[in-house]
Amino acid sequence: MHIRNSKTSEVTKLLPKKKKKTRTRSVSKKACSDSGKGRPLPRFWIYEAQGDRPRMEDTHVAQLSFHKDKHVFGVFDGHAGDRAAKLLSTEIVGILRDQIMQRSGPQDSALGASLTSSFLEAEKRALAQPWDDGSSAILAVIDGDRLFVANAGDCRAIICGEGEPMPMSTDHDPTVPEERKRIEANNKRIESYEINGRSINRIRSLAMSRCIGDKSLKQYRHFGTDTWIPIDDCIIPDPEIKELLLTKQHKFLVIASDGLWATVTNEAVARRLDTLTEEEDPAEELQKLIDRREDNITIVVVDLRVQA
Repeated sequence: MHIRNSKTSEVTKLLPKKKKKTRTRSVSKKACSDSGKGRPLPRFWIYEAQGDRPRMEDTHVAQLSFHKDKHVFGVFDGHAGDRAAKLLSTEIVGILRDQIMQRSGPQDSALGASLTSSFLEAEKRALAQPWDDGSSAILAVIDGDRLFVANAGDCRAIICGEGEPMPMSTDHDPTVPEERKRIEANNKRIESYEINGRSINRIRSLAMSRCIGDKSLKQYRHFGTDTWIPIDDCIIPDPEIKELLLTKQHKFLVIASDGLWATVTNEAVARRLDTLTEEEDPAEELQKLIDRREDNITIVVVDLRVQA
C-alpha cells in the first residue's frame, strides 16, 4: 500500500444527557520484579473513566518487556466510534515489535523509525476496515535509560520531576504553526469557534491535524486492493517523535487523553505528583484534579525512578 500523509476526524453530536458511567482501574501498585538484567521493572498506574459521554472511546496499552527489555505504554482517544482506538490497542504493540525486529543500524534511530512505520502500518490496517472511525494515538517506549514518544493527535505526554514539567509531545491542533503551514500549503481553511468557553479549531470538522483512521476526512482515493492515496496532506497519520535520555531528575511519565488535559495544566499535574505519598495511586490522584467530566478520560502514570 502507498500512503503519502494523513490523520483523524471528530464528530460532535447533541445527545440526551445520560447517567454518568465511570470505569476505573489501577495496575501494579506494588514493586515489580527484576527484569533479569539488573534493572527493576517500572511500576505503572492506570485510571480510565467514561465521563459524561454516551460510550467509552478511549483505549490504552501497557506492556512490560514487550520486546527484550523494552516497555511500551500508550493511550488512544477515539472519535466517531471506538473501533480505530480498539484496533490500535490490540494491534500496535505487535506491529511495533515486528518493525523493530526488521530493522538494523544504530539503536536510537532504528527505534524512532520503527515507531513511525508502526503508525503508518496501523493507518493501512484502519483503511482496510469497512468503518470510518478515527483516533488520536500516543505511544511511549522505554528502552533502558532512553524514552521515545510517538504522537499523532491531541493525547499528551509529559515528564514530571525536578523543575518544570517537560512536554514530550505536541497537541496537533490545526493552528500549531507547523500544522497550519502544512494545511495552508494545501489551500485549506481552518475553522475556529467556541464550545463551552473552550476555543476549538477544526480542519474538515476534525479538531486535530494528525490521527489514525478517518479515511473520509482525509479524502483518500482507493486504487486496487492495497493502495490508498490522500488528495492532500491536511490531516496525516505520521507521528511526531521525541526522544529523551532519562536521568535521576525525571520521576514520572504521564500519558493521557484530552479528557485530562482539557481542564488540567501540565504544571498542576507536576505539582500534584511532587506531593504524592508512597501509599497514593498517582493516576487516581490526577483524576481528582479534573473539574469537568464531559469527555472520556484515560491516564497512565509510569514511575521512571528505576530507569535512570
